[in-house]
Amino acid sequence: MAEPISYLDGLIYGLRDVYVAGVGPVAASAAVDLVGSGWAAVFNPSTGRIEVRFTAPSQIPDGFPSYQKITRLEVVDHFLRVISTNTDPISFTQSGAGAGASSAAPPVGRIGIVQLSTGTTATGVSAAQTDMAMAELGNGRHRLRWDVALQALSDGTETFTTRVGFIDSAAAESTDAVMFRYNHAVNGGKWECVTRSNGVETATDSGVVPNPGSAAANYQVFEIEVNAAATSAAFYINGNLVGTIATNIPAGAGRRLGIGAFMLKSAGLTARTMSLDLVTWIHDPTVAL
Repeated sequence: MAEPISYLDGLIYGLRDVYVAGVGPVAASAAVDLVGSGWAAVFNPSTGRIEVRFTAPSQIPDGFPSYQKITRLEVVDHFLRVISTNTDPISFTQSGAGAGASSAAPPVGRIGIVQLSTGTTATGVSAAQTDMAMAELGNGRHRLRWDVALQALSDGTETFTTRVGFIDSAAAESTDAVMFRYNHAVNGGKWECVTRSNGVETATDSGVVPNPGSAAANYQVFEIEVNAAATSAAFYINGNLVGTIATNIPAGAGRRLGIGAFMLKSAGLTARTMSLDLVTWIHDPTVAL
């Protein structure tokens, strides 16, 4: 079984043994120095392996295990599993009596629904989230998608705020964030496009109101794309560009965040719920890993 080592003047592979045409299997314990067309095999006593060096990727035979640098990192969650508190890649957190997350019957055309509930306290919170300090923006493009359906609107009696996007808190306002935010009393009850860096905020009007309900048509697709240098953030709802922000985008040392979607109550004792169908986070690093 080949085990990638590194690039050294070509492609290096560490093998426990290697089959050489006309010679047969060559064990790693043998003192081997074999040279072929475009390759060489040399025993390395410090590792106890035969290192097979190819002069160019084109010399690697079909089917030979190869080392490839990572040019894309991707997180996808369809919520198909049994929902529990600590799961990978998305976990679920809550606070307050009755608050929580549970699987819900999907509407026609969708699969894998998780429903968040604020519970029956005036300060209940329910969230779907990664670790809140797992990445920094910049160093390559970041793209995020959440499919979300609110079951009811916030109002003066049952008041809540919903945040969806890159955040560093799943229970309060983030210090650093690139997100969508909704509260009935802010921005005319329309979704805001928000960036926050070290507590300093830029917010713009998306022009889009929530579409409450549980049918497939009630889901809104929220997408955020932050460019490679973290100097511009584009916001999309249902595939339509609804805002672009070039200020207060958190980036660099100390500005770590994660991804999340959560509801936070601030008035009323009736539970409010939000359904999630899909989350996708794609990072294309500027320098391959």
